[in-house]
Formats: sequence, C-alpha cells, structure tokens
Amino acid sequence: VGDDIVENSMSVLANPIRSQQYTANLNYTHVFNDSLDRELTANVDYNRYAGQQGNSQQNRYYYNGFSDTVVTGMVIETDQVVDIYSAKVDFQTRFWQTGVIEAGAKWAMSNTFNRMTTDSTLNGVARPTQRSDFDYSEQVAAVYISVAKQFGQKFNAKLGLRGEFTHSEGDWISADSTSMKNYFDVFPTAFFGYSPTGKWSMNVSYTRRIKRPNYYQLNPFRTYMDAHNYQEGNLELTPEFNNQVDLNLSYSQYVSL
Repeated sequence: VGDDIVENSMSVLANPIRSQQYTANLNYTHVFNDSLDRELTANVDYNRYAGQQGNSQQNRYYYNGFSDTVVTGMVIETDQVVDIYSAKVDFQTRFWQTGVIEAGAKWAMSNTFNRMTTDSTLNGVARPTQRSDFDYSEQVAAVYISVAKQFGQKFNAKLGLRGEFTHSEGDWISADSTSMKNYFDVFPTAFFGYSPTGKWSMNVSYTRRIKRPNYYQLNPFRTYMDAHNYQEGNLELTPEFNNQVDLNLSYSQYVSL
C-alpha cells in the first residue's frame, strides 16, 4: 500500500550453450539452349543442428522488510537435434523474345527432437525432477509456375501461382499428447508495371504468403527464463497468412511514393 515494499527479489542466472552444425548440398545445372536462355537446375540439401543448453538460476525473495526469505533453485538441461532435408528442381525458358516462363517443385522435411529435464529446490529441499520429450516433424511439398512478359517499352507484367501441401506431426511424449495436421494452400502473385517515360514508372503488385509457427512456439513444455518470466508453446497453433498489396510511383532514382 502506498510506498510500502511488499517484496524484494534477487536472481542469479547462468546459461551455457554448446552447439554443432553440419551442412551438405549437391547442385546441378543444365543449359539446353543459350540463345533461348533455357535451363534446368536441381538442388539437394541437408542440414543438422545439435545443441545443448543449460539454464541454472537461484532466486531469493524477501518479504516483510527482509525478515522472511524464500530461496528457490532451478537447473534446466536441454538437448535438441534438428535434421532438415530439402530437394528442388527449377526450369526456366524464354518465349516471344521478352517473355520468361519459370516452373518448379520443392520438397522439404524437418525433424526436431527436444529433451528437457528440470531439477528444482525450495529452501534447499529438492523437488521431483520434471522431464519433457517433444518430437516434431513437418513436410512441405510445393509446385509453382510464373510467367513474365515485357510489352513494348512501357508495360511489363508477371503472374504466378504456387501450391503447397503441408503435413505435420507433433508428439509430446512425456504427456502422451499428439497432434497431426494436413492442409493445402494456394498462393497467387501478380505484378503490373508502367513506365510512360524514361524517368517515371509505376507498378502495382499483390502477393499472398504463409508464416508457419516456429518450433519454440509449438513446444508445450513450460520453460522458466527467470523468476518472473516463462515461455510455453501451443501444439495446436495454425499458420498465419498475409495478403499484401503494393502501389509504387517513382521518379528517376531519387523520389518514390
């Protein structure tokens, strides 16, 4: 009440982190016809991340003018392994001198395993150890096509369409809780440009994008950052979709609206 101090607290934290990362990739390009700028490219990639993180903290709470003291301790050990595989193929060719067609397909899979153990004490008395094992995998298969064309000196346009199928599985092993999702989405793009003179140009564009939840936003186990803050994910989170429209007007290279 008023200026009376209800609680004082002090925290001592330590967060050692160790990690290793490995990558490998294979790339191939084949040019069919130089004059038509027709080519095929293929890529295969692999990435592994293995990390160990510690989080130890001691918190002291002082009540009633420091006459009462509560001391809590916590040690959190986290092991995480992430494997990411991807493969894609892209084809590009020109048509009608100033037109370009691009098409391709991509498949990507990520597997993440997270093991976390938490040991805590209250005034020097040990509490039961908590353990969380969380396994999450996600596969995304996509195909796309786009067509771009320059019409004379003043007009240009580009239209594209991308389809994505996503399959994800989350398994909170420690709590015997699972979640599986399958969904298909379509993402169109459109761009139209007009340059009435050498210095003036204007364009309008539309894009639709997807943003999937990050791994830490899905992991449902509660992680304490310090005495007053914690982080907890939700396995049932769904993706975020963005629809964006842009209108731009430019003069020379110095002024744009």
